[in-house]
Amino acid sequence: MVDFSFIIPVYNVEKYITRCVDSILNQNYKNFEIILINDGSTDNSGAICDEYAKVDKRVHVIHSENNGPSTARNIGIKSAKGNYSIFLDSDDFWCEDKLEAIYKKCCNEEIDLLVFNYNKYDEKKKIISETSCVNFPDNLDEVINGEKFLAKVLEENPLYEWYSWFYAIKTDILIKNDLNFKTNIKYEDVDLMYKIILLADKVSILNENVLNYSINRLGSITNVVKLSTEKDKLEVVKNNIKNVQMMNIDEKLKKLLSNNFSCLYYSSVILLNSINDKLDRATLSLELKEALWVGKYTKNKSQKVIYYLIKIFGIKIISRLLDIRRILKEGV
Repeated sequence: MVDFSFIIPVYNVEKYITRCVDSILNQNYKNFEIILINDGSTDNSGAICDEYAKVDKRVHVIHSENNGPSTARNIGIKSAKGNYSIFLDSDDFWCEDKLEAIYKKCCNEEIDLLVFNYNKYDEKKKIISETSCVNFPDNLDEVINGEKFLAKVLEENPLYEWYSWFYAIKTDILIKNDLNFKTNIKYEDVDLMYKIILLADKVSILNENVLNYSINRLGSITNVVKLSTEKDKLEVVKNNIKNVQMMNIDEKLKKLLSNNFSCLYYSSVILLNSINDKLDRATLSLELKEALWVGKYTKNKSQKVIYYLIKIFGIKIISRLLDIRRILKEGV
């Protein structure tokens, strides 16, 4: 059995996929497999993947129709033979010689889930950020369960981001609990990752920057504000908060999780005026109005003020004022 399965959805990334795959193949620890799921690419990405599979038996390629990254990851989970699964986006890439440290951590502590840190890599400036993206608490150096981990990390990082690619997850947890990424939506990581963490009995951290997260990539879907994306975000946030309120977990953790999800609501309020189409903007405005109840779960003082201002003056006015403030701050 291989120790790690790297699950990488691939879609029209011919400029980046070599960098991504090479960063794994060049790791100092070699007992892994790479599962490349070509999600109906129309460029040379699929052919590049096939070339890797020809020269390295650890690389497996699955060609599928274009159904989005969630479906591609789910295909990868079903195909994974590794003790641990690691998700990776095809435009991101790993730092040198990190996998051995991850193996030692997972093996020595026999953990269910390992959390590691990451950098941001600016594609335009070709610069790697100097600071880590997650502030792990100083007292988070022991093996604890997922509930305790989330309580500690959310205290330190209220806006903790739910990306799926800075974890090594015991594959059995995914398979036995039938955990899959929700398909045909954005924010699928936000929908799933907290559930995975809560199921882990033994969680540990490796406070090293393992991965370079690509930002400002031309053509990236994350660079454009779309009505469909914001609607997906709101739906995930509403479902998550409802789900958390019904969970048999500590009340303090319920508040921390709900606060985290609630903050995503306010990001949609700010982004409302970045949608160019008037009809789409009006649709999102109505969606935000109907989902205002989500906003009350925030613990942030500024957001609490915004919540009450929206109740008094409405979404459109407050969103416009927030947009003007954003433009002024960016211009300074």
